[in-house]
Amino acid sequence: MTKRAALDSTRLHEQLARELARDIVARRLPENAVVPSAEDLASSYGVSRTVAREALQALATAGLVTVRHGKRTLVAPLSEWRFLEDLVKQAIAREQLAAGLANDLMETRMALEVAAAKLCAERADDEHFEQLERHARACLDSYENGTLNPSSPQAVADDLHFHRLIAEGSGNQVLVHLVTDIRRELAPTWAIDAMTVPDAIRVWQEHLEIAKILATRDQVKVESVLREHMRHTVDTTIRRALPVQEQDSIDRRWPDSEEAAGTSAST
Repeated sequence: MTKRAALDSTRLHEQLARELARDIVARRLPENAVVPSAEDLASSYGVSRTVAREALQALATAGLVTVRHGKRTLVAPLSEWRFLEDLVKQAIAREQLAAGLANDLMETRMALEVAAAKLCAERADDEHFEQLERHARACLDSYENGTLNPSSPQAVADDLHFHRLIAEGSGNQVLVHLVTDIRRELAPTWAIDAMTVPDAIRVWQEHLEIAKILATRDQVKVESVLREHMRHTVDTTIRRALPVQEQDSIDRRWPDSEEAAGTSAST
């Protein structure tokens, strides 16, 4: 009996790769385990050997397996996984194992955005600071008057734009791309649909405060307020997105974050 029923008829190699990736990240196929050959996968899932080979190649591209021509394909060690590849991220999310990755991404985001903000405070001109403040104020107004849903794609785009503007103020194009990319990578771990209007109002009040402090060019204060803002972000996004059994990992990594996700929206 084949496993073809588990796969749709289109883009079979992608679906097969996702199935195998989930087995790998969940350790149902542990490190150094032998991965079924293309022939065995073709037989098990009722697909062609070409589809099976393409699936194995996708796993190799994501660093999940090591393909040795003429030898067995093995599950790669964790150190070789390419965590920013969609195949890896999706498998981690679907297996509800996102805590470690989300925490690592948030730490990386903090390091990058703090660096970008300090350079922005040093290098940006007054017109750029005014643009940041206008954007923050307009978004805050939209939530206070009820014209924007905090779970909408526009809400996410507005938030990304604010932080990209800060990065652009640094004058460092590498930082701009890194800040933008890391925030996009975090998106699958965010509990976007759990954001409330009070959450959004608080976020944009903090954004407005950040914009005003940037204009003072006080780099020490900029770093302090941005770090606090990101600790709140941990509570309103990552904490809500992860299952209860993974909450301890957040508390250990972010000891200064608030005790409960709902607290951040009410204080």
